[in-house]
Amino acid sequence: SGSFRNDPQTQYNDGPLFTDVNHTVKALGAWDLPTDPWTATLGFFFQFQSGEPIDRYYWSDAEQGYSLRIHPRSRYTQYNDWWSLNLQFSQEFDVRRGKLSVIAIIENITNNRAPWGISGTFIATENRLLALSRQSPMSFNLGLRYKF
Repeated sequence: SGSFRNDPQTQYNDGPLFTDVNHTVKALGAWDLPTDPWTATLGFFFQFQSGEPIDRYYWSDAEQGYSLRIHPRSRYTQYNDWWSLNLQFSQEFDVRRGKLSVIAIIENITNNRAPWGISGTFIATENRLLALSRQSPMSFNLGLRYKF
């Protein structure tokens, strides 16, 4: 799936919102491996987002605040793009009354620690941006599932 920002149709006409991104791409897939007599499944989830846009405001004496832009409805800067790749493997076993599955998941396998929570509060006063949050580091999850 994918999405694109369509600025003329946004609810607010003052340029991009602080949550807007230009592009988002998500892909997922799974494959049942032919491992008789049990079923093994290999899956992935990939997400990509282009960096969040930041507008730069300047002091307005008329409004007594930071409200002026260099160019209306434009972007001053943008954070770097970020992505995440998760892999999952599950193995199913027939047991006496049902099926038992072992599941292993590796999240953020590339260990990308890009910022995704952004604050442009200091762009007008100190000419810097602030990363409030970063992606979680690579993690490994192991689980069991029993169907009866």
